[in-house]
This record gives sequence, C-alpha cells and structure tokens, in this order.
Amino acid sequence: MTRLIALTITAAFASVAAFAASDAMTTDAPEVIEIEVSADELASCQEGLREAAEIPAVTDAGTPIFFDRTEDMPRVACVVTEA
Repeated sequence: MTRLIALTITAAFASVAAFAASDAMTTDAPEVIEIEVSADELASCQEGLREAAEIPAVTDAGTPIFFDRTEDMPRVACVVTEA
C-alpha cells in the first residue's frame, strides 16, 4: 500500500515538473501594438507611453502583481502615419 502511495506521489510530482518545464520552454515572441499618430502628435504619444510604463502593474481586481512577467506582455509603439 505504501508503495502505491509513493508511486502516485512520484507520478504527480513528475507531471507537475513536466508541465512547468514545458511552460518555461515556450518562447512566443510578444506582439507589438502600434498606435498610429500624426507627426505632430508623436512626442505626446511617446510621453504617454513612458508615463504608462511607470504605473505599477495590477490584476483585473486591482491587486498589485509582485512578480515581473512583463516580457509576456505585448509591446506598444507609436507609429507616424500620413493623414
């Protein structure tokens, strides 16, 4: 009986470790969100992005995120378009 428990626990740990390893191995490149602005609005757009980057990250419920997973977030860039 103890052998069955030990094997069950070992299998559970192995499956959790495999799942964690597969999650760590995925390297999907984050997408880039482009905000299209005119040439005279470019500086204002870039300043707005800098200000937004200084705001601490929170969850949907408003609680702070204590671990840094910003590499998973899409990047945002201001792009000049002809109007």
